[in-house]
Order: sequence, then C-alpha cells, then structure tokens
Amino acid sequence: GLVGPATNWRLPFVILAAPSLLLALLLLFTVQEPPRGAFEEALRGQLAAGAAYSESISWRKVRQLLAIPSNWIIVLQGLPGSLPWGVMATYINDYLHLNQGYSVERATVVILMFGLG
Repeated sequence: GLVGPATNWRLPFVILAAPSLLLALLLLFTVQEPPRGAFEEALRGQLAAGAAYSESISWRKVRQLLAIPSNWIIVLQGLPGSLPWGVMATYINDYLHLNQGYSVERATVVILMFGLG
C-alpha cells in the first residue's frame, strides 16, 4: 500500500523478504531446536533414558480423529468464522480505494490501524 504505488508492486515484497531472510539465517546459526517432545511431561522419562520421540501424523490418525462426530463440529464451526476475516484482509483495501475514494496509501493506513488494535 505505501511503497508499491510509489515504485512498483515487487519492491514491497523485497523490502519484507530481506530482513526476514536475515533473521532466518541468524536463527539458523544461533538457536538450537529442542528435541521433539522435550517439553512433554509424559515423555520426560523416555527421553531421559535416551529414546527418541518418533511419533508423527499419518492419514490413518487423521481418519481416526475425523471419525469422532464432535471433531467435525469443531472443524465446521471454524469455517464461517475464518472465511470473513480472510475476505476482509484480502479485499478491504480495494473496497476502500475503489468504493470509498481513499488513496491506496490511506486505505493501507486504515487497515494498519485496525491491525494494531
């Protein structure tokens, strides 16, 4: 919204990607990832004995979870709540610009204010 109209649509992506890549490299070389399950109380004895936690998700487990009717209710209740937020985040800038007469920059600032709370 603020940089794109003044330059081109690619520059905002580069501006956001550059520090993100630098931070990713910094974290890669300075932070050690804990072993999987290290903070699970139930696995402390197993990990202390030198065994590794090797459990992983599989389609069989997903099918088992979806066989429980209450899990479908949880999934289905989330769809109506998340779709409007996705639409608003995607199209509100265009709406404010095209329908309300805001400049792209001003529409972006309005969305930024909502995001900041």
